[in-house]
Amino acid sequence: MWPEGRALLGRADQLIAAATDEYLAALDPEDIETLRTLALRVLASRADLPSADLAQPP
Repeated sequence: MWPEGRALLGRADQLIAAATDEYLAALDPEDIETLRTLALRVLASRADLPSADLAQPP
């Protein structure tokens, strides 16, 4: 990957983190984990990925 591509991906990661923090600020940690688990279940059902692999915390 070219340095420009790495820089662009880094910036995208920063923007996603900031937006996530803003949108999830009203939730407590338990609610965030519930949301994460449900989102991963939906993703796994759509992408034919094993949900057990996706359910591991990052």
